[in-house]
Amino acid sequence: STQLTELYNAALLNKTFINNDTCFALYNDLGNVGFSYELENIETLLFDDFINDLTLRVGVIENVENVPGIPADTNIPVFTYLIAEVDASQFLDGLTISDTVLFNMNDDFEIITGDTDNCDIIYWLQNDETKEVFHVNKLPFTEFQPGLVNLDEDEIPNTDHRLLIFPNPCKTTETMNIFFSLTNTIQSAELKIYNIKGQLVKKITQEPASRNVSFIWNGKDHFNKQVSSGIYLMQIKAEVNGKEYKFNKKSLLIR
Repeated sequence: STQLTELYNAALLNKTFINNDTCFALYNDLGNVGFSYELENIETLLFDDFINDLTLRVGVIENVENVPGIPADTNIPVFTYLIAEVDASQFLDGLTISDTVLFNMNDDFEIITGDTDNCDIIYWLQNDETKEVFHVNKLPFTEFQPGLVNLDEDEIPNTDHRLLIFPNPCKTTETMNIFFSLTNTIQSAELKIYNIKGQLVKKITQEPASRNVSFIWNGKDHFNKQVSSGIYLMQIKAEVNGKEYKFNKKSLLIR
């Protein structure tokens, strides 16, 4: 139809078919960064063949100025680090590409200027064959916000335990099984699921009165709404002989 032709031509003219683009980044005192993005395309079905040839890439650029080898008062963006590559065919299963990628701004790459304030996260959609770019955006490091949950620190008591998550990664259309066991009898166990912003997504409580407890999560929050793909922190609080212990393990939801 004429309307479909106009939509297609407008997308090519504007070098993008993205209708909405949002992103944010959280960090912690260890330099770990969680960068979350969501690209929306409400006209997905018009671009099926086109989308199959695209890759979304996420990286770091450093804006270099007034350093040896660079002309005075000249700002040159230098591509520093590739964080992730994502197949844009995710659009074919829905209207969005959304994910959270992790990196460490202290250890994963070197800064020419010595100041991460000169860096941006850049992400772009690119045709794998022609190398043509159809969408690009960036987020300055100076706009990062504190609050990233430290996914590597476990509060583990001096007792043998097992915390298994399967499947992991888990598709959003599947159920995730969380199995936990201790050498002592567990009076009660509470599973709390946090997203990478540190927000509580779901809480499940059981009173097993045994050494084993299992939970099943269907990928929905406490409002029974499907959560987005990304990294989630599973925290189990177990009561043993009147004392409480916490165990953490990260999981990954994928589309």
